[in-house]
Amino acid sequence: MEYIIFGVAGAGKTALAQALAEATALPVIELDEEVARVAGQPVGQILVREGTDVALRWQRELAEQLLSTLPDEDDTEGRILVLGPEVVTQPQIQKILSDNSTSRVLVEVTADLDTLMRRTGLNAPRTVGFGPLRRTFATMVDSYRQAWDGLEREIMDTTTIEASQNAASLLALVAAARYSKAD
Repeated sequence: MEYIIFGVAGAGKTALAQALAEATALPVIELDEEVARVAGQPVGQILVREGTDVALRWQRELAEQLLSTLPDEDDTEGRILVLGPEVVTQPQIQKILSDNSTSRVLVEVTADLDTLMRRTGLNAPRTVGFGPLRRTFATMVDSYRQAWDGLEREIMDTTTIEASQNAASLLALVAAARYSKAD
């Protein structure tokens, strides 16, 4: 089984991936860490030195490579892949993610706006501009969610639910008929 976990900054992607890995013993692959390993520099440095397009190209190409193979239906092995929000908006990635394979579970991790802002540090006291920053962040979150609208996915809200509880809920969903193997 392959779990694809994605969401905006502060949603709790990494925490859910770690809790899921603990419950399943599956390896976690974080796309940005994979980019850093292959490119020889963190995504943030690529952004600063080479620009958004280059950083996104690295993410998209590595995501395509990682997503090009699924675990075999009979294979007990699998993995947990953590993707940032922008790469999941890319048409090439959405096409791969829309294949409706029963070996792949798409999981959007979300939280309410106040929680997202607190987790990302965007709610820190500011003397000027808190309102515009909040509106900008809310608009960004909404635009990502709209871009993901066509993807069939599970949505895990981490606002008040611990990662381990969300992982247990996710595993229960996967055990349901929707993800079971065809006879």
